[in-house]
Amino acid sequence: MATPDAAECVWRRESDDDYKSFTQNETQFGTTVRVDADINVHTFLGGVRVSARQVPALTPYAQALFRLARAAGNIKGQATIAGRTIDVIDTHQSDSDFAFDAGGGVNFNVSDAFAVRVGASYLRVGGSDGGNAFRFGVGAVVPF
Repeated sequence: MATPDAAECVWRRESDDDYKSFTQNETQFGTTVRVDADINVHTFLGGVRVSARQVPALTPYAQALFRLARAAGNIKGQATIAGRTIDVIDTHQSDSDFAFDAGGGVNFNVSDAFAVRVGASYLRVGGSDGGNAFRFGVGAVVPF
């Protein structure tokens, strides 16, 4: 049975593919309505990663990360009636909440100075009205 050979403190900031923008135009009965929205979510996570190596070429790990999630959004709506454009809505909202990420994966050790990491995790943001995400990732590990 493998025993953990390392426990490390992992600090990680994520904001990858958490940006969404869209524009929608609709015309009905000579009135055009345009809505623009920009939404972004940043997670700032830190916690503990435990790894156990049975085979030198593979290092499986498990991690639990906690911290903060911050979301912000801008919405702007305009209506054009008889050639005249008026702002219907122009607002910005932002909020912060608790985040929890639990997951694990495997480092495929190519050499002492390079590994390929494959991992998956479950991310929970917020309380009872929050959101859930399942994430999968592949990356490079260069220890220093």
